[in-house]
Amino acid sequence: MSQYTKKHTENAFDYFRKHALSVAISAFSTTVAGIRDGLQRGVYVALIAGQVVSPVVWAANLPELAGSQTSVTIDNGASIDGIDSDKSAVYNVSGNRVLANWTSFDIANGYGVQFVQGSASSILVNQITGSASEIAGLLKANGNIILVNPNGMTIAGTAVIDVNSLVVSAMGLSTEVGGDSQAFFNSDTEAENYNNLLLVKTDADGKITIESGVKFTVDAEGTAHTRNNKFIAIGAEVENSADIVVGKLIGLGAGGSGFLSFDQDGLVGFEISSDVVSENALKSLGDLTATNGTVLLSANASNATINSALNIEGTVQAAAINIDADKITLGDIDSTEIHGVELNASESLNLDQLTSVRVAHNADYSLKGKAVSLSAGYSDVTTQVLNPKEIIANGSVVRLSDNGDLPETIGNLKFQDVSSVSLIGGSVSADSDANLIAASELVLENSIETNGISFSGVSSVVLNSNTLTGTSGVDTFDVTGANALTSAGIDFTNVASVNAGDGDDQVNTNGAALVSQADVAGTVAVDNALLTQQIAFTAVENLDLANGTLTGSDAADSFEVTGTTLTANAINVTDAASAIDAGTGDDAVTVNDANSTLTGTDNALNTAAYQLTSIET
Repeated sequence: MSQYTKKHTENAFDYFRKHALSVAISAFSTTVAGIRDGLQRGVYVALIAGQVVSPVVWAANLPELAGSQTSVTIDNGASIDGIDSDKSAVYNVSGNRVLANWTSFDIANGYGVQFVQGSASSILVNQITGSASEIAGLLKANGNIILVNPNGMTIAGTAVIDVNSLVVSAMGLSTEVGGDSQAFFNSDTEAENYNNLLLVKTDADGKITIESGVKFTVDAEGTAHTRNNKFIAIGAEVENSADIVVGKLIGLGAGGSGFLSFDQDGLVGFEISSDVVSENALKSLGDLTATNGTVLLSANASNATINSALNIEGTVQAAAINIDADKITLGDIDSTEIHGVELNASESLNLDQLTSVRVAHNADYSLKGKAVSLSAGYSDVTTQVLNPKEIIANGSVVRLSDNGDLPETIGNLKFQDVSSVSLIGGSVSADSDANLIAASELVLENSIETNGISFSGVSSVVLNSNTLTGTSGVDTFDVTGANALTSAGIDFTNVASVNAGDGDDQVNTNGAALVSQADVAGTVAVDNALLTQQIAFTAVENLDLANGTLTGSDAADSFEVTGTTLTANAINVTDAASAIDAGTGDDAVTVNDANSTLTGTDNALNTAAYQLTSIET
């Protein structure tokens, strides 16, 4: 998903010229060389003005060309899918990228319009200068159809959409670059924005309305993999009430400006590059299904008086769901009945811009994804042992009352069926028995795993007295206070125990006192185990005391001294204070150098670097 930008409209063209294609949908890519090769071979044609063919007079039920072009001609006697010829309009479109101008574009119920294009990658941009359009009949095409009407457009509930890809826009073609001279249409190999069609909101404040009942035709197999691959609706306002099923991409976007992106295979995606100017400017009220692809909902509000830019109701299903919106409302605001909102992503659910969520009265919501990406505004994550694949993101979540007020903070967004979570400087809280493991065979900074969920981008973890387990690689633990430590770039609090795991692990106490741990019976010291600042460590190989004190356990401890080197219960100790109390128990010291002498004090031993007391053996 492309990054959200706040460029002024007047700077949009310069922005796009300075940046080669920034694809709005990350799942797709663009081959620039292929496009330029196509341009050099003359694949794309420009319109030839002043060419006239026999005029065709239509009732208001069918579109009317503003001026005839050689690249768009009409087949007068054709019929479409059983629609009578007097209610049919079949247009033959020559050229891969063509602009057609219309005085009106309306298709009444029972009427049909078909565009016959060169291939599925062919693009026809229809610029409509008249009043708002209504499509209530059949729209058919084998390529990419773009309908641009700044006065708005309605796709009525009786409409049938049977195209390769369809874009409806209530933003007009950029006035900075004339419609027929945008680099998108030109064969200028030096133009850097030939693969972008620039769109801006006009004074008309056009709105796209898609009514319930619209039929998006699918293939006999019941999927949309060759017809209705992509559907995009963008404008100052967009309201969809239809259940939409396509193959690859559903995109709904509201704002003041944006662009469509293309490559040699046709339509790629879109980006909205300025904010909405009204509450809930984008409404997705029907079920959206992208069978093999992505659903992108894009609307942001920088105006503090706008509490919600995007309103979602119904079910959204796709491999990837990208919500490029900062303020969203879940559920039907005006409904008093119980209704559901479900986002179900088989692969990834991205909420990177999200800062606040409002939940409508009686809304029941569920957000599911194999991988979830959360914004900084939703950084607190709780793992629950009762449902190890559910995480809860705490944040600014409120429920609307019957009258639309916001009286109640309702707690948590729920994510189910999660295997990985990406946070931006977020924190994680682990409930009872939800032990955490430093992620991967190698220690990854700001990464942990718990209950089958891998977290990245983590800055802090509240362990709630659970165990932290290191990796099989080299882990480092810096003790910072009572029940607190830092490891892998993460600040851990409320730590009860740490199992350092395999590898040559290191504990740094920063001067804190340590006590060796004994076994359950309390008779023998446990190798590679110690206790400091109320944290119990096991499987430790290396210890930096930073001149802190080391105290043996009440069991039998083993100390081995070689010059200035000290090993205690199989832990290599560095920077230890000279005074070491072996503790109670039948402790043993092995001295591997000739510079050690016994003092006159019972159970005391002086070596070159240490004075050990409470020694028995």
